[in-house]
Amino acid sequence: MLLDQVKTEWALCFDADERLVGELPDLTADGYRFRLFDGYMSKDREEPYSTGKLADLPRYWGPEYRDILMLFRCKQAIYHGPDRREPVLIGAVCNADITVKHFGKCISTDQWEETCEYYSTHWPEPYKSKWEGRKGKSIHTDSDFGRPLFRWADVAANGVKL
Repeated sequence: MLLDQVKTEWALCFDADERLVGELPDLTADGYRFRLFDGYMSKDREEPYSTGKLADLPRYWGPEYRDILMLFRCKQAIYHGPDRREPVLIGAVCNADITVKHFGKCISTDQWEETCEYYSTHWPEPYKSKWEGRKGKSIHTDSDFGRPLFRWADVAANGVKL
């Protein structure tokens, strides 16, 4: 396994379309969960990202969040099972005071369609059908869970756990 080859003590794992908001913790625990929110394009905020800071891209946010283990001691982490998005950690895990802006669904309409095509073509169920059904639906009036969309300051303070 790749983690067995790591020579560093800590790993901070996040995607290129995610931006961290907040200060890293003091590293007294063995792992830390960060609160991740999804961004959405809407009729008044659909201009495609082209240059500049991704974090400054004007988007709306769904109130739903997931607390995801993103910072952890490598030697205590194990990835196992199909579709493992975060490791299982042996040791103390804390929630950090960090939020994550996930721009994966809101870079541009073209990126949205490419993502839909990729998952509906190359992934098994349930992803295949879920992403097939999202084709042509990049512009949102509410979140994927049927809730209103918010400005970042409002959603980061008042999220709804998935």
